[in-house]
Formats: sequence, C-alpha cells, structure tokens
Amino acid sequence: MKKLKVSELKPGMVFDQPVYIDSSNLLLQSGQELQAKDIERLMKWGIVEVQTNGGIVQQTAQEKETLPPPLPALDPGNPDISKVAADYDTFRKARFNIKSMIQQGADILAANMIALSEGKPFDNSALLNLAGKLVDEIQSKRFFLLAFHGMRIKAPTQVYHNIQAAAYATAMAGSMNYTRPRTQELVFSVLVMDAGMYQIPGHVRDKAGALGDQERAALRSHPIIGNQLLLKNAKLKPALANVALQHHEYFDGTGYPQSLRAAQIEETARIALIADSYTAMIEKRPHRPGMLPYDAMKTMLSIDTGRFDPKLLRAFLGRLSIYPTGSIVQLSDKRMGMTLGCRPEKPLRPILRLLRDENGLPFSQLNFVDLFQASDLYIVRALDPVAAGIDLEAEI
Repeated sequence: MKKLKVSELKPGMVFDQPVYIDSSNLLLQSGQELQAKDIERLMKWGIVEVQTNGGIVQQTAQEKETLPPPLPALDPGNPDISKVAADYDTFRKARFNIKSMIQQGADILAANMIALSEGKPFDNSALLNLAGKLVDEIQSKRFFLLAFHGMRIKAPTQVYHNIQAAAYATAMAGSMNYTRPRTQELVFSVLVMDAGMYQIPGHVRDKAGALGDQERAALRSHPIIGNQLLLKNAKLKPALANVALQHHEYFDGTGYPQSLRAAQIEETARIALIADSYTAMIEKRPHRPGMLPYDAMKTMLSIDTGRFDPKLLRAFLGRLSIYPTGSIVQLSDKRMGMTLGCRPEKPLRPILRLLRDENGLPFSQLNFVDLFQASDLYIVRALDPVAAGIDLEAEI
C-alpha cells in the first residue's frame, strides 16, 4: 500500500479504493468523501500517515467551489420528478427563513399561553397572524413539513407540539379543500387547544412514570379548563374554543371529557385529534421514546383506528403516505431514501429523495424516485435515522 501524509489530505477527496489508518482500521470506504472532521480526528490522534492501494477520483471541496453545483439526477421524460426537484429546491432555499418563522411563532405562542394561564392580556391578533403565516407557508411550499424533522429550536415541549400539530392540521385542510379563512381558524384553534395544560402541575404533566388516579384525572381536566380560559379570558368565539374542549373526544365515543361520538364532535376537533395524536406519537416524552413516523401511522390505522373519523384519517393518510413525510426507508435494491409525500390515491407508493446508494454511501447529487412509476421497487422497512447514520437536519 502507498502512504499518504495526513497534512496533504483535503476535505472532499474521494478514493477509488479503501483508505486505512493501519492494517486493521478503516478510515474511508471506496467512493466515500473525506470530511474535515476525519482529518481533525487523525491529527488529534497524532496520526501522520494513512495508506491505500487506490488513487484520488474526485476533486477537493476547494476545487468544487470553482465549479457550478451539480444538477439533480432527473429523468428528462418525467415531468412529475422535475416538479418534485424544483419544489424541493424551493423548500431548501427557504429553510432558514422557515426555521426563523417557527422560532418566532413559538416565542409568540409561549408568551400568550403563559399570559392566558396567569390572567394577563391575551393577544388574539398575534396568534391569528401566526396561524395565517403557517397556512401561507405550508400551502406555498410543498415540502414544508420536512422542516420539523431534525429541526432544533428553543421552545417549551408543549409549545413546539402545538405548532407541529397545527402544521399537520393545515396539510389536512388542504386535502379537504378548506378555504383560507377556514383553514386559518382551524390552525389558530389547534395552536391554543392545549391552553388548559398550563394549569396542570409540571410534576404531573411531565411525569416519567405511570400516573396515579388523581394525576390522570387532573391531566384529563385540561380540555375543560382550556375551553373556559379561551372563552372567558381570551374572548374566543365558541366554535374556536370548542376545539380545546373536544380534541380528546373519540369517534367511537370512548374519549373525554363528554364521551361524544361521530358527528357530535365538531369536524375541526376531529381534525385536531388526528394531528394531535400523530404529533404526540412521534415526539419523545418523559415516559417513552418517540415512535418512527411509520409506526405512528400504522398504530393510527390499526390499534387506534376507532378513535378517528375514517374519512379524515384517509385524508391524512393520502396527504402523508403510510410512510409519512420525512420517514427514512430502505428500498428493495438496498438504497435508502427519505419520503416526501405521495399521490392521495397511492399512499403505499410515496415519492422519495434518495440519500444512500446500495453500498450505504451518499449520492454526490440530488436523486428522486416516484415509487408509483418505479413499479419494480418497493419499500422493505422504515429506519431509525440515528441508527442509519443520518442527521436529518443536515441531510435535508
């Protein structure tokens, strides 16, 4: 094997054969791009040379900067995939602004929820404007929901939960042809539906172990408390405050606090229940880890199916797919990808952005595949991004 000085290595280098630290320790697989952190690690360990039988097959990161960025790998005869690539590019360019908007929205929601629970002035207009911004962003950016995967902002758990649930409610409203004013009111009501939770003691709300009977009763009182706060202190109209009251009522009549069923529950509250339940399942909680999006959707479609309005659940499935937007999956040809959505009538055949090739190596450019059209491919399993070595925030 020929030896390479670590001092001559540069980020972005790719070799056509594996690169080794020594005879028993691999540094890079063939075709894998050398990262700055790899070089830093070698220098930290005091390693001055590495070895390989191969040669460099790709320019360094500095050399790449002089070239135009690679275009997505597209099928020129497939206009659907071309549109996917364009929409994905629009989303990626807007990610920083989206994150800033969500952070600002979280700050506004947190301040108003605390004010409401303390009997201080509640700014309806600020939250209505926030709802309007969410509606406009989600409706104008096809892949907005990806922003919640791997995103890190500073916000209380409850606040972030309600913003994410409001985003999923917006997506559902779009599938149901809600008008913008009606969607904005729906989103507003989902943002504030857990107002009563701020009256529940933190040791009950965030308890890691099993709840006692009194603690469970206290937690289940939050819909009534929230409804009263929103009617009396926030001066909301009943149609909006009722979402807080009814978002734990189940379609089969087994919910709380009034054991309402089917059409007795307002449609907006039935939508809120689906968005709230899905969001809660994929979130990490003190007493359990978060589910994979696929496992959450599967649970809603099987174990918990009686809780949800079947028509609305189908709309949710058609918008997100059985492998919901942002899921990491492995295909039958061993490649890995991230789901971006699906055709409403084909929820088992989502559109993917491919992330890893059959050898587990990242692609050098953006690649997309529509499983509806690629009939020879199918999803083998959903993957945990961490276990798969994928940093969603960096990857997206």
